[in-house]
Amino acid sequence: MTRTAPDPRSPSASAGADTIRVAVSTVIFTLRRLPGSDAVQVVLPLVRRTRDPHEGQWALPGGWLDATEGLDAAASRTLAETTGLAPSYLEQLYAFGAVDRSPTRVVSIVYWALLRADEITDGSVENVEWFDAAALPALAFDHNEIVDYALWRLRNKVGYSR
Repeated sequence: MTRTAPDPRSPSASAGADTIRVAVSTVIFTLRRLPGSDAVQVVLPLVRRTRDPHEGQWALPGGWLDATEGLDAAASRTLAETTGLAPSYLEQLYAFGAVDRSPTRVVSIVYWALLRADEITDGSVENVEWFDAAALPALAFDHNEIVDYALWRLRNKVGYSR
């Protein structure tokens, strides 16, 4: 039988627990040539969190969806605000919404893009660094899982476009 009223014993029945926020995040990949070599590595920008939760940890660029903007606009806005990057094309990758992915209930709509090296800003944006996608630190929230999924999708796209 389907329950139409919340179970008062459930954790979501507590005050304010039924609020669900929507965030947008972006995974931006580019290729970087290793110094003195023809080898390349896939790199991505990460943003150091300046507040809790996970203050001081690296995270994907992102932010909250405003009530008056679309998802695509929010992805472009939050990426520009946090990294200074403005790719000409962002593609929606996936929605991540595990109940325990954040201390509060948050669903993240994740976008991704590939950038050419000449599209990258000078690197002077505060709290942003580029990391080798194959050697990431422990990221905030479920962002390691998100990057893994994006890399999997990238490998599949490259594989079927040969």
